[in-house]
Amino acid sequence: TCTLISCIIISMASYSFVIAKQSKMSAIQQKTAEINYENAELQNKVDFLKSFYNINKQVSKIKKLQKAEKIIEVKTILPNTQIAENQSAFSINPLRGF
Repeated sequence: TCTLISCIIISMASYSFVIAKQSKMSAIQQKTAEINYENAELQNKVDFLKSFYNINKQVSKIKKLQKAEKIIEVKTILPNTQIAENQSAFSINPLRGF
């Protein structure tokens, strides 16, 4: 009987140890998921900023292109009929090699 009681006590101690470690692992896993999500958001922001930096860098290399002085936001899109009517108002000459 002493052997049985000692085995039960050892089993209970081992089980409580496993449960404690499992709760710590769960907390670490949750924190890792939060950091991964934050990292993905930050990576998207970095990629967005890099794209603007690369565009500005290429524009500064080419002498024919100039940087925009201001940015215009477009709130609506013209229907196809208005676009066709407005195309005749603009004279667009394509560059050679493009």
